[in-house]
Amino acid sequence: MAALRHLPESRVTLENAFDIRLDLRLTLNQLGELPRVLTVLREAEPIADKLDDDWRRGRVYWAMVNAHNLRSELDAALTVGARARQIADALDEVGLRVATTSALEQTHFYRGEYAQIVGLARANLDLVERLPVDRSVRTSAPATVYDRCWLLRALTQLGRFTEPTEVADTLITLAERTQLPIAQGLAQYAVGTVHMWKGDWSPARAFHERAVRILQDGEQVLQLSYVIGPLAWALAGLGEADEAANRASDA
Repeated sequence: MAALRHLPESRVTLENAFDIRLDLRLTLNQLGELPRVLTVLREAEPIADKLDDDWRRGRVYWAMVNAHNLRSELDAALTVGARARQIADALDEVGLRVATTSALEQTHFYRGEYAQIVGLARANLDLVERLPVDRSVRTSAPATVYDRCWLLRALTQLGRFTEPTEVADTLITLAERTQLPIAQGLAQYAVGTVHMWKGDWSPARAFHERAVRILQDGEQVLQLSYVIGPLAWALAGLGEADEAANRASDA
């Protein structure tokens, strides 16, 4: 970013300046520098305007959904998510629409709107299976994993415990195929939450411990903060109070 400021402005340098900021947000997320994530995205937005590039505008708004979610700015997340989806529809960009919908599932989960997540996730998975993704939207894990994670967690919150079994099996398999720590860790965590809410403490502990190990090895620090907490809960359910307290402190 510093080097680009010393180069004459051109379409190529502007595109590089934009793309670097979109990639930088992934690193800043894992470092916990959430305010700076929004800063670089807000710097990217006028660059997209200068390029008159709706595809890049849509990517900014999509990325902002997650940034606002992590700061509990859920109304703002819905607003930018609607903008991203409008652009995706106007450009007929399936990849952008799928990625934005996945991000909005996170928003609705934090808002407690679980039934809405079930509809969004299933529609998104159907879309991915029916249509080729047009242009790549760089995400930490594929929508096929993210959508099933949110679907699984939403069904569990709704008390629909008979439905998640097939979703869980498919989720674990797909996550392992990616060989991505974040995908594998979140999949283990999502399945663990099903057992946790049912009070099946031993399998909940096993899935959450695997999730923690995978995420630690992959240096996925942001996700660790909310995976270790439920592990503490499972340990408490098993009567291991001291270890539960230690893990809660870690979280």
